Amino acid sequence: MMQVQERLFQPSTRELVHPLMSQPLIELCLRLPVWRLSLGGVSRGLARRAFEGRLPDRVRLRMTKGEATRYFIDQLRLNRSLLLETLADGELVANGIADRKDVETFLREDQFLIHPAGRMILVYYAIEAWLRTWKTLRAAP
Repeated sequence: MMQVQERLFQPSTRELVHPLMSQPLIELCLRLPVWRLSLGGVSRGLARRAFEGRLPDRVRLRMTKGEATRYFIDQLRLNRSLLLETLADGELVANGIADRKDVETFLREDQFLIHPAGRMILVYYAIEAWLRTWKTLRAAP
């Protein structure tokens, strides 16, 4: 029920819209009896039963979440030059959404390890790839 928006290097100035937070949806969620959700007295019991036979029990019944932070940090380090080249010369910079100097500083000085937007750099890379693909397709005859 919570959405976090982080813009790369720039403070957010837009109002966030949460289309799935409408009053009727919230009221529906609040009408669901808690005892149904914790079927059999188990946290997320209803969901766990719904996925029985579709997910390995090891996954379906676990009580902790997995984590991929180290994997993504390793990917940032391994692909730093590609990320830098792509983002510094890309559509996001060309359209003023990101500043080239900020991108260079961010990726050259390991700022992605401590900056709040660090985990977003791969998202911006994906957005950049989408923009470039869309631009190429749009220019095709």
